[in-house]
Amino acid sequence: IHLQLADIYKNMTNYKKAFENYVQYKAISDSLFNEESLNKITGLEYLYKYEKDKQAFESEQLKKDIMQAESAKRQKLIRNALIIIILLFLLLILLLIRSYFQNLKTNKLLSTQNDELEKHRNHLEKLVKERTFELENAKEKAEESDRLKSSFLANMSHEIRTPLNSIIGFSDILCNTDRSAESKMRLTELINQNADSLIKLIDDIIDIAEIESGQIKINKEDCSLRGIFENLSSVFNPETVTKLNKDLNFIIEIPENDMIVHTDPVRIQQILVNLVDNAIKFTEEGEVKTGFEADHEKGILLFYVKDTGIGLTDKQKEVVFSRFGKIDENNNKLYRGAGLGLYIAKNIVEQL
Repeated sequence: IHLQLADIYKNMTNYKKAFENYVQYKAISDSLFNEESLNKITGLEYLYKYEKDKQAFESEQLKKDIMQAESAKRQKLIRNALIIIILLFLLLILLLIRSYFQNLKTNKLLSTQNDELEKHRNHLEKLVKERTFELENAKEKAEESDRLKSSFLANMSHEIRTPLNSIIGFSDILCNTDRSAESKMRLTELINQNADSLIKLIDDIIDIAEIESGQIKINKEDCSLRGIFENLSSVFNPETVTKLNKDLNFIIEIPENDMIVHTDPVRIQQILVNLVDNAIKFTEEGEVKTGFEADHEKGILLFYVKDTGIGLTDKQKEVVFSRFGKIDENNNKLYRGAGLGLYIAKNIVEQL
């Protein structure tokens, strides 16, 4: 049996079992050993050792393969980890660079916005100062206007009552039949003068109303400057000037060559009348001159009124053309007028 088992295990390449069965077979059998059996046992022993060495070699090779595989796997993991670390580092650098440029852009934007806000703040402060200054000026002008209006109403009451009282008084005197013809003529002249003053005052008030409402009418046409000044000479004839001021000479200077201009002759004459009347009023003695000069090179036509009167201070020059402006600084004489003539002349010049 042991011999058969040994053969079976041999065929199955289980040389260990085959060898063990042969050993048992050897122990059981007697001196039947022979050279052939010994060779078979030796061969089985050799095959067993070979198989054992082969298994040991394969086991060692398997261990080496496993170790190499694990080493390769570990190296691959290390390489992948290094790649991931490098990628993460690069990504971190990119994020830092992006963050730096974003911060730079944000700081630049904030700086620009701060500059714009500073400009707006400065602009607003400037606007507030300008508006405050304008409001203060407007307030001062309003207060000045109220003061001038009050003064104007007081003066207007006086200016209206004075010629009216004169007209009424002289009319009552004129009714006295005991007066001589010369006395009656003088009274009639005084009544006419006061009536003219009253009419001029009413005309000035109407002109002021038209100027303030923007309804002043300008009718331009071709007209002769010589004709305008001839009409002016008839208004301020020697007799009229003598009645206004006995020690005054009124001179009209007109060039030999006449000039035709396109303007409103009525308004030009109104301006000149106001200026000449004002010059005569403030000139006690000497002369008042008026005329015009033409500068063909510059294309300028200059009208002028000159007098030897009391003159104006720098402060008075600033208000002389203002509405209701009146110079009443002379304590020795009270000058007639409501302070409207020069203001009207200035506005008509602007309209022309």
